[in-house]
Amino acid sequence: MRPKNCTQLLLLLASLLCITHTNAQRNGSVYYDSTYVRSRNQPQYRSFLAGTSHYPAPLRSQWELGVKTGSMMVMGDVGGELVKPSFGMHLRKALNYTYSVRLSYTYGQTEGIGADMKNSYQLNPAWDGYNGKHVFYNYQTTTNDLALEGIAVLDNVKFHRSNRNLRLYVLAGVGLTTYQTRVNKLDAAGRLYNFRPVLNTIGKKSKHQIREEVRAILDDSYETAAENDGNTKPKVFGVTAMPLAHFGVGLAFKLNNRLNLALEERFTLTSSDLLDGNQWEDSEVGPPFKTRSRDALNFLSLGLNVNLGRKATEPLWWINPLQYPYSELRNPQQMRLPRVVLPDADGDGITDQFDLEQTPAGVPVDQRGVSRDSDGDGVPDAIDKEPMTPTQCQPVNKDGVGKCPCPEDCLPRK
Repeated sequence: MRPKNCTQLLLLLASLLCITHTNAQRNGSVYYDSTYVRSRNQPQYRSFLAGTSHYPAPLRSQWELGVKTGSMMVMGDVGGELVKPSFGMHLRKALNYTYSVRLSYTYGQTEGIGADMKNSYQLNPAWDGYNGKHVFYNYQTTTNDLALEGIAVLDNVKFHRSNRNLRLYVLAGVGLTTYQTRVNKLDAAGRLYNFRPVLNTIGKKSKHQIREEVRAILDDSYETAAENDGNTKPKVFGVTAMPLAHFGVGLAFKLNNRLNLALEERFTLTSSDLLDGNQWEDSEVGPPFKTRSRDALNFLSLGLNVNLGRKATEPLWWINPLQYPYSELRNPQQMRLPRVVLPDADGDGITDQFDLEQTPAGVPVDQRGVSRDSDGDGVPDAIDKEPMTPTQCQPVNKDGVGKCPCPEDCLPRK
């Protein structure tokens, strides 16, 4: 099967790679293996094994390299649409079992078409030339952003099970983005579009239907530079650059100890109102005015992540930190246990827990702590004058003496 888009390609790669996995240990024994401990933490490791430290040394964990694809949308003044594929990649490292940091790059391309006829275009230089004709805004925006993000896992501590294959996480970060927006102002012959046929449908059809009618008029050229921030923001290679802030939530599903899939929703706040090429709004009682809001980006993505590194555990956010103490409680390796002292009140060598008879000192007993009766005549050996009375000479008297002459070997040794 030939993949038709980036999402299908990611799923295909995941299915092919599922057979690979790492042999990183997943239980408490990993804390006793020096190969999983960095050199700078070896003193703590040795101290822990020697019993002078209560805490095991931090583990060396793998890095995560991820690629993702999805759809980006501008949340602004002109209706955005999830129609263009975008992609990203990241490198992530755990700080502890809950927190990690991620360096992330994202390339995005998004388009939008307005469903309302606007008069404010007269103040927008990108639409110069229409001079009283009707306009439906449209745009195509390309973004490139680089950000450092902090991630917190919400559900890796489990009290009643070892681990789950799902991880829910939230993220926040800051970085820098560049954007370039263009509008589709002219047709293939270089003429201004005629939007008048769409005017008759306003109020009669839904906004989605109106957008589809506008889309049918447009080609795919986006040949005209949209209004931008000019000299109010710095440029990188001639493209507007500005700081950004990321916020998001994600759900990762582990395929094996090496691979996982992540579904992520991320919002990007910017300092510009021109990502959609428009900062003007019609007024019902006066001239158009600039909107006060700033445009934001929404990126919905599906990613494939792989853990990198040898002689290391899987990333710590996949490990339940309670695995070690629970493992130590069940199978102690470092726990200091008191010396076992079992009571034996009569001193016969059989502990009171199993002793069925409290016997005088020096009396020989069997494995149950009962006075020994070697010939089974009912008289304990300690007072039996014939300890080995033959069966045919029994029963015996109170001294253990039988009713027939006793052979020499039946008498107690002198």
